[in-house]
Amino acid sequence: MKRTDATFWRSGTRVLAKVEGRVGRSSYGARWQRLAFRITWLAAAGEGAHLVGRHPDTSWPMARDLWENRDRALAARETGGIGARPPR
Repeated sequence: MKRTDATFWRSGTRVLAKVEGRVGRSSYGARWQRLAFRITWLAAAGEGAHLVGRHPDTSWPMARDLWENRDRALAARETGGIGARPPR
């Protein structure tokens, strides 16, 4: 259902006249942006399903460990960024 004046290439600026209720923020985005967002999430979900399907013995424990120890995982990502000094 079309709610804003957004086209495929151009973002929307206003709500159409006969639309009732609230319009979500994503409805203002150009359709190519919404399509790219959906394809990205679909690809990420597919890759996750593929990894779990191929290696279920290691995927679930690794995901659980990352979830339970978020601070340690984030600290490791911060120190290993681009331009970071190698560990001694």
